[in-house]
Amino acid sequence: RIRLPLLGSVSVLLLCSLFLIACQSATSNPTEVPTPVNTATMPKTVPSVTVEDQEVDAAKVYIAEVVSDGPGWLVVHKQVDGKPGPVVGYAAVSGGKNNQISVEIDESAVTGTLYAMLHGDTGLVGTYEFPGEDGPISVNDKVVIQPFNITSPASTQTGNSVVFVINPEESEISYEVGETFINQDNRFAVAVGRTTQIDGEIIVDPVDPSSSTLSQIKVDISQLTSDNSRRDNALRDRFLLSSQYPIATFTPTEISGLPENYKDGERIEFQVTGDLSVREVTSPVAFDVSVEIQGDTLEGEASTTILMSDFEVGPISIAGILNTEDEVSLNFKFKAEAR
Repeated sequence: RIRLPLLGSVSVLLLCSLFLIACQSATSNPTEVPTPVNTATMPKTVPSVTVEDQEVDAAKVYIAEVVSDGPGWLVVHKQVDGKPGPVVGYAAVSGGKNNQISVEIDESAVTGTLYAMLHGDTGLVGTYEFPGEDGPISVNDKVVIQPFNITSPASTQTGNSVVFVINPEESEISYEVGETFINQDNRFAVAVGRTTQIDGEIIVDPVDPSSSTLSQIKVDISQLTSDNSRRDNALRDRFLLSSQYPIATFTPTEISGLPENYKDGERIEFQVTGDLSVREVTSPVAFDVSVEIQGDTLEGEASTTILMSDFEVGPISIAGILNTEDEVSLNFKFKAEAR
């Protein structure tokens, strides 16, 4: 009669002690639950190529940066008829970011413009197979490619190319867009804005004009001015955001319609297709171009029509005041001097 209550009391005390020890352990060493990683929201590697105009150095060119989502090849193509042609050199790249890639090239095949193109390594890994399985890489159905100009004597091997540098003091880019003033009985007018802040080069091969090329053209659109400062300020601060993204670029990808022969003083017409980038939005654009060379001076004009909506800047609507059209005319008058 005495043992059973005693045994029960000891059992109760033992259980209580174990419970207190467990609570103390849980308090002093709390278990942290790791936050699950949502891999779907992790940033993905977006393939890209960055390269600058350069001289050929000991039969090599250097690509500033290549970003690849796996093993691949940086392939350098020569230019034929204003677009990428045969391969003149290649180098292996690894997944992720690659800096200052050295590419050995065939100097005898160098043209004034070369193309740095990212290819995959989808066949036998480590073995270059193009033409074949190691084809070009695309992002959003666009091949990852960047043209660049060769400024060494190698660029003059085909036809003794001449580099003409655009003179901003004698050049101008302008826009024209229709405006309807709601607060003025729907009066229609055409707004015109201009800037002379232009940078670029035209590489002409007088012996083989079809091999002539064009560098990337850069325009400081923060300097666009019209006959209305309020319009200019609104474009800078609210629509083009050019106070934040001042430089618009046009990167040529193809030149078509160049003649096989050229005589000094002759006016020629052709088309240049490329990528126009405004405030980090890029859209393909084709310019109709005409040029004339007189000695060391090249003069020309280029024009195209774009839609503001393609660059996410319009059409512009200011409630109760005005509406603009979506279509914009771009006109480029330029004068360049031989370097």
